[in-house]
Amino acid sequence: MTALPPEVVDRAAARYASAGRFDFHFVKGKLAGDPLYRGIVESVALPTQGRLVDVGCGRGILLALLAEARGVTGHRLELHGIEPREAAATVARTALRGDATIVRGHAGEVAIPECSVVTILDVLHYLDEAEQDRLIDRASAALSDGGLLLLREADAAAGWPFWAVRLGERFAAIARGDLSQRFHWRTATAWRMKLERAGFEVTVRPMGAGTPFANLLFEGRRKG
Repeated sequence: MTALPPEVVDRAAARYASAGRFDFHFVKGKLAGDPLYRGIVESVALPTQGRLVDVGCGRGILLALLAEARGVTGHRLELHGIEPREAAATVARTALRGDATIVRGHAGEVAIPECSVVTILDVLHYLDEAEQDRLIDRASAALSDGGLLLLREADAAAGWPFWAVRLGERFAAIARGDLSQRFHWRTATAWRMKLERAGFEVTVRPMGAGTPFANLLFEGRRKG
């Protein structure tokens, strides 16, 4: 495990100061309160070289933290983000300042380049099940043998912590003005089965510590 010094996290958040007060405080809050980003950088055995593609990268928070963590982790991954929303993609480009390539495109449509790691974090529940399956299959095809797929989603069988996820997503959709947004979740067992059918050896770990949410990180290693 590689523990990140606080100043690394602070530098990742500081990248967003030029994007505006809201984005800066949003990212700072996510890095402080969401275990996902530090959990990946500190606990997942990422390769030291190759390309990492973050599908649905949003503001590029994971990419910014990876860029700042290079001096600690020693990785030299080429960072690549895909984001459908122009506003979020613009913030990511501003924050990454050439340390990552950010392209605009829908997760279900844009090509995933050949890579060593694909991350799909809090994205798949916005797609219907057929689109989810296609995206996972496309990620598998883009990965080299032994490549890593990181997927965070909620466990639909987790009781009230799952309902906390549902309520949070519904409120977020209302705040965006998207009253018709539909969500498609699966149980942890169903996610694992899909990944195994797509050719991955799967490890599952909790990724909601410090929150009320039933989030899990699925680590899929592509079989050679």
